[in-house]
Amino acid sequence: MTTEIVEPASGGVDLDPTDQSIGVDRVAADGMAVKARSQRQMVIRRFLRHRLAMSSLAVLTSMVILAYVGLWFWDLPYDRSGTVVDGGRSTIDLIPWIDGDGFQMGQHPFGQDNIGRDYFAVTLKGAQGSITVAVVAGLVATTIGTIVGALSGYFRGLTDTVLMRIVDVLFTIPLLLLAAVLSRRFDTGGAIGGALIIASLIWLTTARVIRAEFLSLREKEFVEAARALGAGHTRIITKHMLPNVVGSIVVSATLLISAAILIEAALSFLGFNITEFSLGRQVQTYRTAFNTRPWLFWWPGVFIIVIALCINFIGDGLRDAFDPKQTRVRQ
Repeated sequence: MTTEIVEPASGGVDLDPTDQSIGVDRVAADGMAVKARSQRQMVIRRFLRHRLAMSSLAVLTSMVILAYVGLWFWDLPYDRSGTVVDGGRSTIDLIPWIDGDGFQMGQHPFGQDNIGRDYFAVTLKGAQGSITVAVVAGLVATTIGTIVGALSGYFRGLTDTVLMRIVDVLFTIPLLLLAAVLSRRFDTGGAIGGALIIASLIWLTTARVIRAEFLSLREKEFVEAARALGAGHTRIITKHMLPNVVGSIVVSATLLISAAILIEAALSFLGFNITEFSLGRQVQTYRTAFNTRPWLFWWPGVFIIVIALCINFIGDGLRDAFDPKQTRVRQ
């Protein structure tokens, strides 16, 4: 017999007649023991059942491992030039059934660049730079946006007015233009420096989202009770309010990481290099070779698109997992 369990619209518990990890909550009408599930378990369960998010997580994890570990086991370093063989064409056999020899990597699966470097190693090194910039920028921007939004939404009044006017002014400035000016002004060549420049510009939307959440939460009964019991502002914000917006924070972080890798690629393509090695810089360097040696353009471009899409799909899965309106769970 299949039993469909309906979750509450907000808070509450998720009921699972087969889960043996926690105690019996009640007995269903058909005599089956029904177990209570915590909010954290419900979120994890929804995320694990989001097929697109889980597939994207597997692909993204594989790409990150390949980027950061692959160079250790690859024979050809990214900084060694050599003789260009067969015009630098890719040696990977993408259609193995034509010659009947099976899948073949060859010595240069992604081909070679114009000075004979193995383009597979160069692409992995570029992926390291792009992923580092994206993750650091996304996490720093999420932190800045959360702090600004929390202070603005909790204290309101003059604090809210000043912080939100700063956000409004920054929203009127074109993002790429400001990032280009900052990258030229500070002449950063490292991934961390470039990530901080991007992070200083992409936190604005997160600040508005968190502010709206805090404006709603500060009027709730549990906040009033904590204030009546003598809890200070810091404790109320960190212990009582922030845990209730963790879903919005996590989703915002994934979206900012995805935005950061695209912004870095766009700046590099325009000639404003954020870091020495990145996928965007590879696309910019070999953009004129699109017609003659397209593999120099396509491989880093494919990496950028796949990484950004995977992060976006993971963000969609997290958003659905944290959404209290997702009320039905298939057993």
